[in-house]
Amino acid sequence: MNYGFIGKIVKEGSTSDWQSDVVAKFEEFTTMVNDASAIVDDIDARYDAFADAEAYMLQHALTMPAVYDVSWCLTHANEYSKINAMYGIFNYKYVDWETSEDAYTTEQYQEFEAAYEAATKA
Repeated sequence: MNYGFIGKIVKEGSTSDWQSDVVAKFEEFTTMVNDASAIVDDIDARYDAFADAEAYMLQHALTMPAVYDVSWCLTHANEYSKINAMYGIFNYKYVDWETSEDAYTTEQYQEFEAAYEAATKA
């Protein structure tokens, strides 16, 4: 409710059909979750009820990606000059990259690859 701002949809008055439909679907989903949560004496029935609630949520698209991180990147960068760290955020550091004002050609990339392969075999 806090993340999706479903509480900002007003039920009475000026709501359109799609808003009423969204609110009804969220209320149904909430009821299904609460009913599943109330089952405490039969674990299989509890899991089945939660699975039904999850299927309902997915079928009615009640969740959608709201935050999609698109990090910026440099164009005309030699991919073979970038850091290749085993873990952590080091691959996102823009340090010691070879770049060009003009786009690299296929022939240049083939040379970069050959130099990289030769350096890693040495």
